[in-house]
Parts: sequence; C-alpha cells; structure tokens
Amino acid sequence: MKRFMVLVLFAGVFVLHGGGRADDSAPKNKRTVVLVKYGNAKDLAGVLGKHFKGEAEFQALPSSSNALLISSTPAVFDEVVKVLGQLDRRPHVVSVELLIAEVQPAKSEDGKPAPARKELDEKEFTGTSKEIADKVQDLKKRGLITGLKRFQLTALENQPTTVSVGESRPIVSGIAGGGGGRLGGVTSRSISYRNVGTIAKVTARVTDGKTVMLDLDVEDSRLHVSDDGVVLGKDENGVPVRATEFIMSSLKSKLSVPSGRALAARGVRTEAKSGQAQTLIIVTTSIVEPEGKESK
Repeated sequence: MKRFMVLVLFAGVFVLHGGGRADDSAPKNKRTVVLVKYGNAKDLAGVLGKHFKGEAEFQALPSSSNALLISSTPAVFDEVVKVLGQLDRRPHVVSVELLIAEVQPAKSEDGKPAPARKELDEKEFTGTSKEIADKVQDLKKRGLITGLKRFQLTALENQPTTVSVGESRPIVSGIAGGGGGRLGGVTSRSISYRNVGTIAKVTARVTDGKTVMLDLDVEDSRLHVSDDGVVLGKDENGVPVRATEFIMSSLKSKLSVPSGRALAARGVRTEAKSGQAQTLIIVTTSIVEPEGKESK
C-alpha cells in the first residue's frame, strides 16, 4: 500500500497529516482502583468528575465494594490521588456549644422603656471561648443579660445533630377580684399553658483542620413578665399582676468558627409584642481529635 501525505492550510497554520500509523509515543491515561474508606464512592465520583473535567474520569463500582475506578492523564494523576485522599478521610468529631442569652431592654432613668433601645452589638462577642464566657457572665451579674441557656452538642462531621429541650409552662391569662374588689379581696386567676423550649440543629464540617463550618438552625421560645407589661388586675395585696409575654427567637445561618473560638451569630430574629426583646446566640467550637483530645 502506498503511503501518502496531505498538506492542509487551516487558520494560517500548516498541518502535516501522514497516512501511516498513529503516534504511539503519546502518553496513555493512568488507571487505578481505589477503595473508598469513609465516604461514598458515588458521591466522590460526581464531585471529582466536575473538578477534573476533561482531565480525569471517575466511575463508582457496585455499592457493595464502595470502590472508585479512576482514569487520568499522567499530568494530573498525582493531584487526583492527593485530592481523593483529602476528601476520603476519617471524619472529625466537633464539639459545639450554644449560649442563648436573653438581653434586658435598656431603660431610661424613670424606669420606662428607653425611646431608642440600644441592643448589644454581636461584633463585640468575638474572641476565645474563655473571653466570651467571662464577658457573658459579667453582663449577667450587671443585669444586662437576664436569662441564659447553655447547650453542648457533639457532632460527627457532615452528620446533622439535633438537641431538643421543651416544657409546658403555666401563665396567668386573666384575673378577677383582689385588691379589695367585689370578691372581698379574694383573687381568682385564669391559668393557661404554653409550650416553650429550644430546638437546635447543627451540621459541622472541618475545612482546613482548624476551622469549623456550621449549618445552624435554632428556634428558641420563652416566657417573660416585664415591669411595664400589660396589667391584668391586682392580687390580694393590691400588687399589679402583669401579662406574660411570649418571645420567639430563630436563626438560620452558615457560620465559620475557628476551633477554640467563640462568636455571636448575626441574623437572629426575635419576635415579641412589646418589641423590646433581643436574643444573642453565641457559638463556640472545638475539634476533637481521634484520641479524644480537643484541638485548640
């Protein structure tokens, strides 16, 4: 068979085509099979396939083996193996502490609500876990924080963890008599019940060995009787009985918290009829090493 050569002019570039065999010197793809230890082979195949698009191909073998078939150009093969090792690692255990603080509304000198209530600034609650804990306790001693809830969660990385604490509380919804009224000073109270408590959902992920990314979903409800609340009536001693206010706080946020540090989450929504309520949600994280020691 005769050999032939064709000279083609394309886009100003001469390309020489030979009629002989293809160039056998071109590098061939490297292939290997990796047993996925901690993750899911199918999920990893999708993530790595997008990351190395055009340079490597990934195929998850049957779920019973949880193995990954890799075909990669020599140029990126080592990088593929390195990235796979970073993704398929033993998940961290993360300790997450939530402090939910009820902030006392600011008052003017005569004890009435201040015209413009100044809330505590979340930016001021960033530091080491000890610094922020000490600051919160100081504010509580000074009466600026009137209620404090503490929750400790231990979360396996990338696995949602939930804590739920609730109770049914009695409240006075109405009052009759008292204070020398028509019932001769005898007070009759109408009692109802409200469910209050806290539900917190946390999913943690360690990004660089020192920082924790959190998906945080918190709902907190509480009851509060303020000194300037609505007066329902008076008791046997003539003391005003004030209405109980139901306060609801919620937060849905993504936070980045270095291990051993604490910060107050922004975006907490607090709903109350008086409009005088503020809630702080302070988050502290610690990465727990396999041997049980916390990473600071």
